[in-house]
Amino acid sequence: MNKIYNYIDLNINSVNPPQGFLQQMEIPFKKNREEVWATLDEKLTRKTAPKIFVFSSYRLIIGIAATILLLAGILSLLRFYTTTISCPAGQHLSSNLPDGSTIQMNADSKMSFKPLWWKFARRINFEGEGYFEVKKGKKFEVASKTGRTEVLGTSFNIYSRDREYKVTCLTGKVKVISFTSEEAVLIPDYEASVNTDGSIEVSKDQDAMGSNAWINNMFKFNARPLIEVLNEIGRQYNVTILFKANQDYSYTGYFSKDKTVEDVLTLVCKPFGLTFVRNSEKEYEIFQN
Repeated sequence: MNKIYNYIDLNINSVNPPQGFLQQMEIPFKKNREEVWATLDEKLTRKTAPKIFVFSSYRLIIGIAATILLLAGILSLLRFYTTTISCPAGQHLSSNLPDGSTIQMNADSKMSFKPLWWKFARRINFEGEGYFEVKKGKKFEVASKTGRTEVLGTSFNIYSRDREYKVTCLTGKVKVISFTSEEAVLIPDYEASVNTDGSIEVSKDQDAMGSNAWINNMFKFNARPLIEVLNEIGRQYNVTILFKANQDYSYTGYFSKDKTVEDVLTLVCKPFGLTFVRNSEKEYEIFQN
């Protein structure tokens, strides 16, 4: 087998090699050496331009304003959203409050409160007559035109009609505050009445439990003006009673709503020698014999 050896002739001048040899050893480039080095140097020294983020201050202001409006809207909803419950004449109504407290409303009564704000303030606006059983917790306030009542956990009856405001404490303690900021604290079996000048009279109620007898459709009166008794009859039976007689009569007694309105009017009018007539289905007239 013939062997082929590659060899370099040592006699060739290494300092000045032949022209053909150099052509064989040269690596072909499209760019010369200076151009290659220039290109590399440019790439090495080139700096990437920093990216500039332009954040619009206008959009920032709009975003902040929208957030504030949203929070204000939520706060307004919590703070001012109001539930109103009315009990019409001729009916009684029982309602549960957000904390489990209860109120039983007598005929022709009305209350309003803020259910979404209840955890921050247990407050009711109330007019009419109602019996309250309050769960223990933060201050519970019932506000009316001529006074307000504050408790922590108790049961009490409120009568707030026209200019009359009377509170009877049945359990716990009750603070009564008049429209002139006079205060009185009640314990069970005591009642407070707010006078027209804002002063408060406190007295022991010998029949405190009778203050909410209306819950069981029993209505008790102790030396009450007859016109007031007739107004209560009108509320309970949802009728109008025209009283054309002596306005100075006072009435002591009671009646049950189990009876008809005619039976009750007979019971109340007879001791005073009064007569009533029925003008229509919803109207009665009382006059002196």
